[in-house]
Amino acid sequence: MAQKIRGITIELGADFTQVTDAFNKVTKELGWVDKSLKDVNKLLKLDPSNVELLAQKQGYLEEAISLTAQKLLEEQKMLESMPTDANGELTEQQKALAREIEATKLQLSGYENELEKTKGAQDQAKTSADKLGDQVEEAAGQAEKGSSKWAMLGEALAWEYIRNVGIDGCKPDTHLRRFLGADRMGTDAAPIA
Repeated sequence: MAQKIRGITIELGADFTQVTDAFNKVTKELGWVDKSLKDVNKLLKLDPSNVELLAQKQGYLEEAISLTAQKLLEEQKMLESMPTDANGELTEQQKALAREIEATKLQLSGYENELEKTKGAQDQAKTSADKLGDQVEEAAGQAEKGSSKWAMLGEALAWEYIRNVGIDGCKPDTHLRRFLGADRMGTDAAPIA
């Protein structure tokens, strides 16, 4: 039975189909996760504070760590099952597989480091969102009291400011206010021009 790892063909003396099948399955899944992770990273370059993308990246990294650890175990099983030469020294195939094991260990540590960075970025984005929410609540509280400049602003200008801060909403149109009434729009009962 021959197994190919990055251009190196490893011939095992016995039937190790279970080991090689498991290795191939893990390698295939890891390739899919790597591709998905690259796609998420491309999108994160456009919007690094996107919480949903950060959560996806964290999930893919956790899956990649799990699969890489499985791959490492399978490679170690393959190395242990390979026969040594007559002198008891490692063969070229065993040396090549040992190098592959080291590369897999480095890949695993890289995924773990990237996961820590992603968790930090996700925490930072959450903190920023919490601060923004607190600021909006504070501004809304001041506006209700009438102790702020918001009382002086027109309704449309206040809505425009809120939209610029990042809160979704639309300016209430005069025609809509006439149509729906002040109580449905959540505005004051002031007469409409």
